[in-house]
Amino acid sequence: MKRTVKKISMLFMTLCVATMAFAATNDRPVPYERLPQAVKTFLTTHFPDNKMVYADKDWDGYDVRLANGVELEFTSRGQWTEIQMHREIIPESILKLLPETLISYVKQTYSGKNIKEIVNKPYGYEVELSGMYDLELKFDKKGNFLRIDD
Repeated sequence: MKRTVKKISMLFMTLCVATMAFAATNDRPVPYERLPQAVKTFLTTHFPDNKMVYADKDWDGYDVRLANGVELEFTSRGQWTEIQMHREIIPESILKLLPETLISYVKQTYSGKNIKEIVNKPYGYEVELSGMYDLELKFDKKGNFLRIDD
């Protein structure tokens, strides 16, 4: 009896792991027209001269890539969660969406550095700066500096 229960438990765990692995890679391409209106508005507002080259939908939202190499992530409702710039700096219009205390801290503490990545988390923001690889600045939702993760 114990062997049968053990076999059933192992089979169940294997099925759960296989299901999670399949769900994690279940990205579906999405044409621009099928993106949520909030995503389209964000793109036309902050990146008007950059064409979308690819978008996909996964279990938690949308991933979008622009022609200039910018990568963006959005929730399933269209709220931005991450912006990665590879060759350019974050547009001023996006910086205006961030708390002024965060922008002031970066300007004062890291003069001459530009924000190249922003992650919008429920608790606050994670920011990476140009020329400072593997260094993340953490801020709360009000833009108060919390710590550095490296």
